[in-house]
Amino acid sequence: MSERTLWQSVVFQAFIDATWQPSAWHATENRREQQIADAWIRGCGRNFRRVCAYADLDPDFLSRAYVRGRVNPDRLRAHTTGHVKGAA
Repeated sequence: MSERTLWQSVVFQAFIDATWQPSAWHATENRREQQIADAWIRGCGRNFRRVCAYADLDPDFLSRAYVRGRVNPDRLRAHTTGHVKGAA
């Protein structure tokens, strides 16, 4: 795995964490992690920008898409299991 791929995985996982809808069973224990991921992406701060630079991704584009609701959580989760159909 290349270093760029590793950093892309970090960003990808943050989007999954931020958009995850936990079941009632897991709601309490995972809500904090979801809030952290959401704030990290939404804030588009120095750390998010640095990770995106390492991943060769556009932080402004990603953050704006997330804030505008253009990130499809179902497609993200499907991608992690290898069941994505069509273009991303």
